[in-house]
Amino acid sequence: MANAWIKTAAILTEHSIPVLVLAPGLKRPVPRPQDKSWWVWDSPDGCDIVYEAARRITGGAPNLAMLLGWEKNSYIGAVDLDVHHNPRAVDQARELGVNSKDSVWVSRTGRGGFHVYYQLPHGFDCKRSTAAAAGDGSAIDLLVNGYAVIAPSDTSRESQGGGPYQWVAGHSPFEIAPLDLRYPPDALLDWWRQRVASIGSTTPRSDGVPTGGAHALDVDRVLAGVGEGERNETLFRYASSLRARGVRRSEAEALVRQVAGRCTPPMPEHEALACLESAWKYPDKPAQAPMASWAGVQSDDSALI
Repeated sequence: MANAWIKTAAILTEHSIPVLVLAPGLKRPVPRPQDKSWWVWDSPDGCDIVYEAARRITGGAPNLAMLLGWEKNSYIGAVDLDVHHNPRAVDQARELGVNSKDSVWVSRTGRGGFHVYYQLPHGFDCKRSTAAAAGDGSAIDLLVNGYAVIAPSDTSRESQGGGPYQWVAGHSPFEIAPLDLRYPPDALLDWWRQRVASIGSTTPRSDGVPTGGAHALDVDRVLAGVGEGERNETLFRYASSLRARGVRRSEAEALVRQVAGRCTPPMPEHEALACLESAWKYPDKPAQAPMASWAGVQSDDSALI
């Protein structure tokens, strides 16, 4: 396990994706010895030293997690399909555009479910809501502001049960580069925002503005200019709304530039155009290849050995 842990941590941190040290057999983060904060590692150098130190401190082989979401300085997000609680979770995810044939990372979880990993658009912010995840029994959760256990890990010591995590063959960080990952399907994100909004469990930010994108886009407010803490998310959502209405990209660029200039303080042009670029990267129509075969797929982590 040590070799696979080190190689996995190295490949992720090499691509600026932070990893988190977890306790042996558990999903619980291990505190750093010096200040008791999460033991996060973001450099490909010294992963072997981190592993050995964690092993000595915890008295066993540590588990590994990947940080998710811009809030955690990661551009990766995931969809959790808990087939343990709902065998139809995969079918429902397929209907929302989640596709096993896409350029995505796929992990089989310790309880037999799936984590499907996507690249997140620049500045994307859509909070997780456990109430929304359980609200309709779909057992589909959006993981974009925390962490997810990844192979090689084993959660068999968890009170509710668990087991080994494994990458699905052809869908690991060793086979698909992070920047080649596709963005989450629009249908999935729209569905998620509606669920969070209907349950009313968006998380307030310190400035009083709800996060998660569940609130409707107030175009008048956007055109009047928004504050520094919300410029990226608002510009991305505004650009996405322009595309959804069929506005030509050249026209959308002019409108986004205009809105960026009205922000307080004005948003730098390169950041505004990055939001526009992220909005325009979504495929027009997500593919709908079957996912039914996932339930019987043979997981394989041989690429990590």
